[in-house]
Amino acid sequence: MPFTVKDTTGVRMVEADFHSHPWPNSPLTTEFDTRAAGQRYSIRVQFDTTCRVLKFVPHLNEPVPGEVFERVGHTWSLLRVIPVWDKATGKVNPPLEVP
Repeated sequence: MPFTVKDTTGVRMVEADFHSHPWPNSPLTTEFDTRAAGQRYSIRVQFDTTCRVLKFVPHLNEPVPGEVFERVGHTWSLLRVIPVWDKATGKVNPPLEVP
């Protein structure tokens, strides 16, 4: 899995955090996971022992909402949108529930 993806012009670089959690049912549920101050990467992908894969795209420093996705089959399914006004605190409403 690459840590960095560059476009062909080299203008944009995307750094990603890809990691596993060694326990089942580990969704991005806490505001610590999604708040702006905790974001260092353009994309965060995490998976757990049940093979649930979640992706968080914070759109940090951009005037668009953050997004949380779950991998379903061969596509990403949008689970939650974090409104622009909640990006600083990382408030996900309604909260993501453990399956």
